Amino acid sequence: MFPPFIRKIMILAAFAAAVFNFSKGDESGFVFLCMGALLVYFDIRCGSIVLAYSAFRRQDFNLLRRLITGTTKPQWLRPPSKACYHFLKGILHTIDEEYGEAKTCYLQAANKHLRPQHLQCLAYCALADMSLHLGQHAEAEKFLAQAKSFPNQSEVEQMIDELEKRMNTKDELSGDGVSKNTLEVSNEAHINQEEKS
Repeated sequence: MFPPFIRKIMILAAFAAAVFNFSKGDESGFVFLCMGALLVYFDIRCGSIVLAYSAFRRQDFNLLRRLITGTTKPQWLRPPSKACYHFLKGILHTIDEEYGEAKTCYLQAANKHLRPQHLQCLAYCALADMSLHLGQHAEAEKFLAQAKSFPNQSEVEQMIDELEKRMNTKDELSGDGVSKNTLEVSNEAHINQEEKS
């Protein structure tokens, strides 16, 4: 996947080549026209989500922020890309300690379209974390139970354990423990998942 600026140049070049070939009476302009249309389609439906996800995995949060804020029409993204967009936007809100907005984003991300499955589990852990920060203990327990229901949760086991400890100690309103750890644990989960693949 290319950065947005490069994708725009490729789209313009494809359409310019189509116009040039059509102006010469060459029918090969249809090839460039189709190529330009495909590039536009993939630009709209996939956006920069692959690059943003890669930035998240490298913990390059400045690039992640630029790519996510540069996605102007998230409603046009394919369902898996849209779910990943909301998950990554939730990560940015977590960094900014905007727990209400983060919870909203994680709720939008935690659906069957978020892939791979360990990201769904991580989204439910993040929802439990945000609920604890907002003082919603019952909701946190519900989200943690959903996270535990995933068959393979070894990648986020540390986060689940820390959430359970916070719930049991009743210090959930004052703790910074898990949300700071959310980024570390999620990065470890992605590395472990790749090693298994």
